[in-house]
Amino acid sequence: MTAPDGIADWWTPRQTADYIGVQPQTLAKWRSQDTHPDLPYHRLGRRILYQPSAVRTWFDNHLQRRTSTQPTDCTRHRSLT
Repeated sequence: MTAPDGIADWWTPRQTADYIGVQPQTLAKWRSQDTHPDLPYHRLGRRILYQPSAVRTWFDNHLQRRTSTQPTDCTRHRSLT
């Protein structure tokens, strides 16, 4: 993947981590262990950059569907009468 002219629009590891809800160190571990090869990044010298649209697509593809647990199964949603 080649970085576009608008490189300022790409996300840093911190911005990417904030978006997907992990620590930047987790992203570094994923990169070093090739844990998520479908989460593309670009290395520009020592900088690591992520394309926001690719991160959003990756995140959407990795959302887990709800299991059989429903909000009404939680005690805080039950009537205490």
